[in-house]
Amino acid sequence: IEYILEIGTPCLVTACPVVYSSGAAVFMLSAARAVPSLTERTPQQGQAGMLRMKAAYRCHRRRATHVDHLRSMPVVREEGAGVEFPLAQKFWEGDVFRCLGASTRNKKIMFLSVKVYTVACYVEAEKCARELGIRDRGGYFEASKDNSDDAFCSAVLDGAFHKCILVRLVRDVSGEMFAGALNDTLVPRMKLAGEMDKLEEFKAIFQGKNLVEGTEVAMFWNVGTDELDVLVTPPQQQGFRDYANLQPEKKIKSSSLSRGLFEVFLGEDSVTPLARIEWAKGARNLLESEQVRRETRQGGEEETSILP
Repeated sequence: IEYILEIGTPCLVTACPVVYSSGAAVFMLSAARAVPSLTERTPQQGQAGMLRMKAAYRCHRRRATHVDHLRSMPVVREEGAGVEFPLAQKFWEGDVFRCLGASTRNKKIMFLSVKVYTVACYVEAEKCARELGIRDRGGYFEASKDNSDDAFCSAVLDGAFHKCILVRLVRDVSGEMFAGALNDTLVPRMKLAGEMDKLEEFKAIFQGKNLVEGTEVAMFWNVGTDELDVLVTPPQQQGFRDYANLQPEKKIKSSSLSRGLFEVFLGEDSVTPLARIEWAKGARNLLESEQVRRETRQGGEEETSILP
């Protein structure tokens, strides 16, 4: 296709595909990349131009496919803040994790209730489902049916599988403020354990950090080593973080700190009581999927996966 620029010289303007979130391809014409018109080109120039066009098209297809994949990925959406988390996730340790649910923490400032962060809980899906199944067959949930949310959250808290609390900031806060809010509930436990130095290590991670909106804080309980892995990542413009290819910035070996921190969220006196309801619901769904798998296996049918 030939275009006539303002200076009157016929030329071929290279079309560069750009993929937006809608998945549509938009071709931008740039005069700065103008090359001689088709009638003035040598065979070598023509061949080079065709190669460039083919490369641009392949790039467009790869990027469009990636966008389509992100759009089709199952997500858990917290409607209050409009925050989404992938339903299935991999971290630097363990098998595939499943998100049990998400909820937003509100805090009163003066007379206003403002959203501070959205929190999600991830568990190793198959290990958690199997353990919930064992507890169920032993009558654990039946005996606790009057307080079933407590029973399911306790099962997740006590479970012998890796788990992760993932926090997404929905407003700007200082690192000191974030750590200070957790510090108040952790101090009694850490004093009793004689591990206040471990709590200071945890607080030091956030010292001097500005946790702007979109920042994520991953707090990962490695049950094999009794370590608390912590990673703070900056806001991401699109898509989800690839935690499988990231590493924690700090590992703190302390069973008291690990359990204490998860009790802050999953315990009976949770700072996010609405999140406990969502996580108990997610644990029930895992248990139901395990029951279906077990029945399928006993019937000799092909097993179904608990993962999307």
